[in-house]
Amino acid sequence: MTYEQFWDDDPALAKYYRKADKLRNERKNTDMWIQGMYIYDAVSTVVYNVWCRGKSQPQKYAEKPYQFDVVKSQEECEIEESAKAEVWLKNFVNKFK
Repeated sequence: MTYEQFWDDDPALAKYYRKADKLRNERKNTDMWIQGMYIYDAVSTVVYNVWCRGKSQPQKYAEKPYQFDVVKSQEECEIEESAKAEVWLKNFVNKFK
């Protein structure tokens, strides 16, 4: 916001400039977080292939970008939740063995 806009234009403009700045900062933060995910994935792939390759096949880096706007169906959500519950229950039971 320029000096002239602040003093000569509508006072409500300041509110919208602050909101736009907040949205820009959130977008930048999200972009940096996604970049961190890609870096983490790359480094963990290299580390796994260097130290754990003898146990199994080498791990590959992601062949396509991450999908963030994918909407899951109700059935896929139920299957995923039941798999999580099963893993949690097995871990819980194994604690007491």
